[in-house]
Amino acid sequence: MFCRCAAYVFFGPRVTFSISGKSRCIVPHSSLTMPRLPVLDILHRTVVYSLAGLTAWTVVSAVMIHRETLQKGRDLVARIEAEERQKQEDMSNGSANASP
Repeated sequence: MFCRCAAYVFFGPRVTFSISGKSRCIVPHSSLTMPRLPVLDILHRTVVYSLAGLTAWTVVSAVMIHRETLQKGRDLVARIEAEERQKQEDMSNGSANASP
């Protein structure tokens, strides 16, 4: 039998059984109220989560920029190779026409 109060959510199944067989919580209900968070704690959490988000955004941006740079490099190499092939074909066609 599980305790159906908020203590079960926070503290787990810490229940005792009375003689009548009904369950009751070990933790009194008055201790279940959450204290207010101090302003410094809220500010600290804000800074930590903001920095975590900024770090994630930076990593994703860096990966995207890296992939884009690699693709531009591949395109440049392909263009240079195509120009070199074109020059080789022009030279071979030019020398073949000049020979006869």
